Amino acid sequence: MLPSTSKQNGRNKKRLTRHLSWDDEGVASTIGTIMALMIFLTFLSMFMNQYVPIWMEDNEASHMNNVEGQFANLKQSIDMQILAGLMGNYEVTLYTPITLGAQGIPMFAAPTMGQLSTNPDPSNSSASISFVYAIDGVNYTINPSSNGNIKLIVPNRYFVPQTIVYENDAIILTQNEGELIKAPPQLNLRKEGTRYNMAFTMISIVSDNQTYNGFDNRGVTTYLRSAVTTTYEDYNVFMNVTDAITGDIYINQTTQYGDAWYSYMNSTMQKYGFTNGVEYDMTRTTIWVSALMEPTERISLRIDSDIISKLTVNHAYFDVVIGESGVSG
Repeated sequence: MLPSTSKQNGRNKKRLTRHLSWDDEGVASTIGTIMALMIFLTFLSMFMNQYVPIWMEDNEASHMNNVEGQFANLKQSIDMQILAGLMGNYEVTLYTPITLGAQGIPMFAAPTMGQLSTNPDPSNSSASISFVYAIDGVNYTINPSSNGNIKLIVPNRYFVPQTIVYENDAIILTQNEGELIKAPPQLNLRKEGTRYNMAFTMISIVSDNQTYNGFDNRGVTTYLRSAVTTTYEDYNVFMNVTDAITGDIYINQTTQYGDAWYSYMNSTMQKYGFTNGVEYDMTRTTIWVSALMEPTERISLRIDSDIISKLTVNHAYFDVVIGESGVSG
């Protein structure tokens, strides 16, 4: 006798029944992994948003301080070469390393790149001194000039973006908040009796337009071509004739850093007790404007020659080459 259909269906249902059970260990492992990932991501987010910016700001600030010292070394090297040249030694070549950018943080922040360049173009950077010198009644117009600068642009991402410039023996620091001369040029006055002895130095940067980008070291090699010093006095004891600086003395600086030069020249004159509009006065003229660059200005300082008894003008010419650290040429 065959089993009934109802009994067969009952047995089939019994075979197909599955009992589901809850695995507490698996759930705990999954939640633990998620919590660990959340904690890791939280700490990573804190590190990226707080510690990395602080770390990189310190790196960039330290780099700018280091570069300022390197430009001071460059100025010192050039001054030493001028001194050696005025003593008759032109065989002096000096090398100064410049660090272009700040180091980054491996895997978290890229290095900050800088741009080092030389600019011999006199329309952007030049200096001159102009006056009339009478030799035994004959007037001669004296108007020597110089040109060129060396510049490092560092567009810092965390610290303040800054530019450091070596221009006519001055070191200029510029940023969005303003600009100033960190190391002054050779514009000196010394009182002798009731009048002053004055000395002014002009430096020409002779080079191609060189531009290097990166964050490694580049070397600036300076070759002294010539250094000439000329002194103008009211009386030439050697020729037994009366000489004189007549009219006014004009010192002109064509620059993209007009605020720094204007402030420096004005404060220098006031330091010696001169009154603006009497013993000296100043003008500034915009001569070229570009939307991509700082405007080029001509800063002019006029000095009454009646307060000057002796004027010394130094003029030096330098070949400048930028290359890899440890390599010249």
